[in-house]
Amino acid sequence: MIGYHYTTYSNYLQIKKKGLEPYHINKIELTRIGIKQVNGIWLFARRQKRRKLVGTLFWQVGTKNKLKIVELRCKICKFTLLKGPRNEDLNITHKGNLNEFKYHFKELSRITITKIPKENIELLCIYDFTELVDQQQRKYVI
Repeated sequence: MIGYHYTTYSNYLQIKKKGLEPYHINKIELTRIGIKQVNGIWLFARRQKRRKLVGTLFWQVGTKNKLKIVELRCKICKFTLLKGPRNEDLNITHKGNLNEFKYHFKELSRITITKIPKENIELLCIYDFTELVDQQQRKYVI
């Protein structure tokens, strides 16, 4: 099973050495189904594109205070996924917005509760907003 994870480049440097460790997750999507908090790894079921990708990247920049974000493809075992209160497979639908900018509506996500080994993680892309801005400024310097 494949999931997509977005994080900072500095986090990725640690992930590249040690794998992706579960972390504290406390989201409203979980409290609605009776789970207050969990240690796990948030994964999107599908690779984010266009508006969804922009929102995901901006959320990372805004919450992590870093301008270099990575996109990772993670291979996981279905049996490591968080289960619901009745031990059912848990598919989390996520809504995402930054003020009035809505970028996710019922976006399918999952949480794995075990470490993802570094061998099961592939770097897909590095989004460096500093580099992007610098390139644009150079284009318009007279």
